[in-house]
Amino acid sequence: MGLINNIIDLAKLESKFHESKMDYYNIVSVIEDVCEEFNKHVKINDIEILFDTDEEERIANVDPSDIEKIVLTLLSMVIRYSYKHSTICVDLSSYENKTNITIKNKGGYDYNRYLNDQERRSLDIGIAVAKSIMELYKGTIDIKTESKKDIEINVEIEVNKEIDNYKKRAKSNGDEFIYTEYLIMCNF
Repeated sequence: MGLINNIIDLAKLESKFHESKMDYYNIVSVIEDVCEEFNKHVKINDIEILFDTDEEERIANVDPSDIEKIVLTLLSMVIRYSYKHSTICVDLSSYENKTNITIKNKGGYDYNRYLNDQERRSLDIGIAVAKSIMELYKGTIDIKTESKKDIEINVEIEVNKEIDNYKKRAKSNGDEFIYTEYLIMCNF
């Protein structure tokens, strides 16, 4: 089901039919909420997500659902191939009109397991969807595996320093949204 949804999303993005409800949101709180909610579910596998930011507010013209999908997909990739008892760090850093989101697991990532996983196609298509969504926001996603045990993902997105008022993200997807996405993407 996840594979089919990702193929449909990718087709919509490539045909310019992707619908976004963009407005000004604090992306720090959107990403932090996803990390906190996701952390509840990955603790079952003795994996911890640590979130850190250099600023509490970074305002961007985004659809929070798009940002959630991107972060969930990237976290899913890192979590799925992480060893038990590992820590995944999600850091937000800011400079000028950009925010960099870094997701990394140093020493606890199993790149060989990723390479040998026959089921990874759905996740690879999900990553293609995430990259296509970032292109809509004139952002980038860069995935690096420096060794067979390290992974670092950098997401860069434009923000607007001039905006003071922004909307608060409403959790319209329900409380089980993160858990459902977690099960679909990680396939545990």
